[in-house]
Amino acid sequence: MIQANLLLATSTNVSGSMDILRYPLGVLTGVGFIGGGAILRRGDIATGVTTAATLWLITVIGLCFGGGQVVLGAIATIAAFLILSPFKTLGEKVSCEQKGCVGIKVPKGSPIPTIKSELPYRLEPCLTSIQHHDGQFDEIVYELHWYAANAQSAEAVVRNLQDRFETIRFVHRSTVS
Repeated sequence: MIQANLLLATSTNVSGSMDILRYPLGVLTGVGFIGGGAILRRGDIATGVTTAATLWLITVIGLCFGGGQVVLGAIATIAAFLILSPFKTLGEKVSCEQKGCVGIKVPKGSPIPTIKSELPYRLEPCLTSIQHHDGQFDEIVYELHWYAANAQSAEAVVRNLQDRFETIRFVHRSTVS
């Protein structure tokens, strides 16, 4: 709104003032739509909200610079940097839900292995499927859920499983909680 008001003040006629407002409002609407696409919902957790808000903020800053309001754009840039920068460090220290999917290779017809004893404390495995490969072996697929501050814990999970089982694949995802 500050940028729109400043643009209105530069307008010389009344009929042209509405045309001046169409451009920034159209750009903000379009970027808001793109930002809405960055927000994803996984279960009861929404991700991408900070990304969407940052996209919109950078658009506003760009409109300020483009509209000739260099001081306002510079102040907004510095404020954004000071506010958003600590969140990366904070995000690496805050425990969040980690999810993974692991496939373990077993000879065809073998019993389903119990992997819970090989996993760190509070890591919950959930058997999701048994996939048959070429009639020679089965792949037992587990969904894993645990809480950790960073993705390095996923490497420890994989190492523990590889020490005892032949793992075919491991896919890791983390979500902020």
